[in-house]
Amino acid sequence: MSGDAFQSFKGHFLLAMPSMKDPNFSRTVVYLCEHTVDGAMGFIVNRPSHLMAALDVYKEFKLEHVDTAAGVPVYTGGPVQLDEIFLLHGPPFDTEGTFPMGGEVALSNSMATLSAVAKGEGPEKVAIFLGSSGWAAGQLEGELVGNVWLTVESGSDLIFDVPAEMRWENALDRLGIDPVLLSGDFGRA
Repeated sequence: MSGDAFQSFKGHFLLAMPSMKDPNFSRTVVYLCEHTVDGAMGFIVNRPSHLMAALDVYKEFKLEHVDTAAGVPVYTGGPVQLDEIFLLHGPPFDTEGTFPMGGEVALSNSMATLSAVAKGEGPEKVAIFLGSSGWAAGQLEGELVGNVWLTVESGSDLIFDVPAEMRWENALDRLGIDPVLLSGDFGRA
């Protein structure tokens, strides 16, 4: 993006185009928690984990938990830091180790927040992520120029309320794009 002023897409969603060759990201929706000139970091919000459920996470950390906390969704956040657990959640944002991403979403990997969620005392809207997605300096910008991703600014409902299997199509709909009309081919003028 030579000569262009840097534009951060922190708090936006990335939607994988059909041309996405990386199987880790095919048909994914990624919520960007950070995007600076030094790189970007986010979480795939439409890939439910087939390895662990919320109860498995609580048991792994020997956390006291209530039955209602078993329904907290767990996602594969990406191919980076697979041994790390992160939470995206709605308010409250006052727990130590919680980083607000905007008005409606915060990022946390604190044990205090995870413990509160397990006890049914944490944020009402929450999702657990195993691993994350990351880009080195300039990498995401190159992929955006290469038409690998679309960006959409959207509310937290895409993370917490829209069913995971419908998030990609729902995000495209927010842009006014019919997924059937998308092509994996692109050109240059």
